[in-house]
Amino acid sequence: MAPRSNTGYQYFATGNVLTADGTQRKVGRITLGTGHANLRLGYIPAADHYDNTGTGVAVVAAGEDIHGIWVAGATVPEVPETKVAELRRSPLSGDWRPTPKGLELVAALAVNTPGFPVVGLNASGEVQSLVAAGMVLSQEEIDAIGGSSAPLEEPDLALMERFAALQAKSARLAALARKRRYDDVLRRGA
Repeated sequence: MAPRSNTGYQYFATGNVLTADGTQRKVGRITLGTGHANLRLGYIPAADHYDNTGTGVAVVAAGEDIHGIWVAGATVPEVPETKVAELRRSPLSGDWRPTPKGLELVAALAVNTPGFPVVGLNASGEVQSLVAAGMVLSQEEIDAIGGSSAPLEEPDLALMERFAALQAKSARLAALARKRRYDDVLRRGA
């Protein structure tokens, strides 16, 4: 599961737009045409990476509901239709960084291949692949790999590699378990 925000997405929604009714709304940006920020960067330089590279193609509000994290907004007017089409066919990948308030979303990037697949069902009940950008580890999982939940000033690359390996393994196991549950539901006809 992607981390939920402890700050109402204030690390992501750093811009403002003027709405049709004349009020201002805090928004984040979706970028397209650049890579993810280096994992060694803290939240401020990571956010700067997305602000200063690539192309901002949309402005969005972010929030949460019973299904998870959502974004809603609009493409920016200067984006050509070819980039809008590219955005439509590109899944989003979030970038969460340690902040004083915990892991927070700092950027949303349209990508060709998302971080890892999570098996889900479409409206017809067929198994399909959905996008997930990350997960939060429990304190027991952090302790098991010898890590710390404190925000990192200077990231430990070996620790990050162990986290990434644990995340990948957990994602594969969760996807397999979910697929087995869905296969059981489909076999029973429920």
